[in-house]
Amino acid sequence: MLCAAGALLAHDETSFDKRRATPGVKLELVELAGARDEAVSYQARATGAPRDAEFEVWARDWRSAYSTEIASGVRIDDAGRLVSTGQGDRPQPKGVITLGPGAYPRGAPWEVVLASADRKITAFAQVVPRPIRVVSGACVVSLQIASPRADRFLAFAPVTMWSSSRARPVV
Repeated sequence: MLCAAGALLAHDETSFDKRRATPGVKLELVELAGARDEAVSYQARATGAPRDAEFEVWARDWRSAYSTEIASGVRIDDAGRLVSTGQGDRPQPKGVITLGPGAYPRGAPWEVVLASADRKITAFAQVVPRPIRVVSGACVVSLQIASPRADRFLAFAPVTMWSSSRARPVV
């Protein structure tokens, strides 16, 4: 498993702009079954990207504006999974790539960027590996850290609309 914890890898000055993501190219992080606490890991899947292009995978720590390259020599297989060719500046063992942020604070967002070597193709995915979440019956509230000092949060709750003709919620 690749760990992108800031202390483990050196930072590069490269940064990416989500507003300039390549239209039609999507990146998704699918959580793999296993421990939900510290050892969260994901399989990245891409759609809309050319299968013959070579990519790099970058991660962005929640506290910083720069990204860290965690894999290079990456291609997309027929199922849309990111696979390592075993080559590149940061080669990984050949096969499907598993990504994980390592030890990570609760509520902190983790962003992964898929970028072609020439930076003409980029796609972004964001997850909160260790969410802050409270559930009480049908009510669910989650918090996400929104500042580098972790002193501001975004609150999320599902929106439920009530219909006057029914006694149960319509989602």
